[in-house]
Amino acid sequence: MTRPVTDTDLAGLADLLAGPVVLAARGLLGCRLTANGVTVRITEVEAYAGTAGDPASHAHRGRTPRNAVMFGPSGHAYVYFTYGMHWCMNVVTGPDGEASAVLLRAGEVVEGLDVARARRPAVRRDVDLARGPARLCAALGIDRSVYG
Repeated sequence: MTRPVTDTDLAGLADLLAGPVVLAARGLLGCRLTANGVTVRITEVEAYAGTAGDPASHAHRGRTPRNAVMFGPSGHAYVYFTYGMHWCMNVVTGPDGEASAVLLRAGEVVEGLDVARARRPAVRRDVDLARGPARLCAALGIDRSVYG
C-alpha cells in the first residue's frame, strides 16, 4: 500500500524537477507513477540536457513542434512515438526556455498488475512488464494523449 501524496511531497517534486536534469533524474528513481489503473516504481532513467551539448537529446537542434514541451515548464510529459510502433515518455525538467528532460526507462509494477498483464499479454514474467521505455508506456497505457 502506498501512502497518500501530500502538498509537501508535490512542492518537493516541483523543486526537484525545476533543477538540473541529472539531479532530477536521480530524484525520480524510486518514485511512483500512476496512469490508467497501473502504478510503477521508477527503476531506471536517462537524463537529456537539451541543447546544452547533448546530441542525444531530441532538443539538441532546437525547438520543433515535436519537442516543444521540452522547453518547459518542468513537470510536463514529453511523449513521442518511436520506430513507428512504440510510445516513450520523458519528464520535462529545468527552467522554462531551457530544454531538458528525463526519459523514464523502466519500472516495477507495484499496483494494477492484472491491468498491466492485460496490456502486455505476451510477457511471460511480471518483472518484464515495464522493463524498457516502450514497455513502461504500454504497461501504463500511455500514448500521445499524455503529451504536455
